[in-house]
Amino acid sequence: MNIALSAFFILLLILPGYIYLNAYERRENNTLEKKPFEASSATAIVCAFVIQFIYAGIVHSLLNPIDFALCLKILSGTKLTSDEVSQLTPDIWIVGIYFIVLFYASHGAGKLMQSQVFKYNPYKDSKFAFDTPWYYELKGFLSREKDAQFIKISATQDTSEGTYLYYGMLQDFYLTKDGQLDRLVISEATRRHIKDDETPVNVAETSDNRFYEIKGDRLIIKYENIINLNVEYYYITQKSKCTIKEYD
Repeated sequence: MNIALSAFFILLLILPGYIYLNAYERRENNTLEKKPFEASSATAIVCAFVIQFIYAGIVHSLLNPIDFALCLKILSGTKLTSDEVSQLTPDIWIVGIYFIVLFYASHGAGKLMQSQVFKYNPYKDSKFAFDTPWYYELKGFLSREKDAQFIKISATQDTSEGTYLYYGMLQDFYLTKDGQLDRLVISEATRRHIKDDETPVNVAETSDNRFYEIKGDRLIIKYENIINLNVEYYYITQKSKCTIKEYD
């Protein structure tokens, strides 16, 4: 009984670390290469220790004294005396509230820390950047020197009529649960048949007017049907007048 209680108590103590990491990590951009279980567990235990140290200190000092000696006895699996059990029983609801609030606080702390990282270190080259390549690439957050104001996408896609090149302004993107790119959403979409590139371009017919506009506000392209994907980053710099720089 004491061993089971000890194991359950340990689980309650380290669970906030996992909750914090789960809230902190950028889940919609997870990579396929997961962290080893040992590394994740070690990080979660360290986070749980820090969270418990701060949270227990606040509760013990300001709200309700904590019997740390009794906690250590439960952790070690030592058999509790009848007096200790009778002392613990009326406070079960307080213990329950303690951990419920702690779990919510851990989740909130993870979300808060995530937002602060994106606010103060939003770029891919930051040492605090998340392992979320699609997010940084398709948001244009490469570095402070390369912070794109807008992005254009060129994508070749096979259809029943042949291979087409789609071109437009990137509006949004969606990922699968495994972190793979699922679909792209572009506006001001145009397309042209790749076969048209086989004929030489004369002065009257430029590469741009080979494209024809696709009616609609947003075009959704499935990534699994894309053969090649090209990303163009546009940076607006202001000197004597506004200029636009384009980088592929």
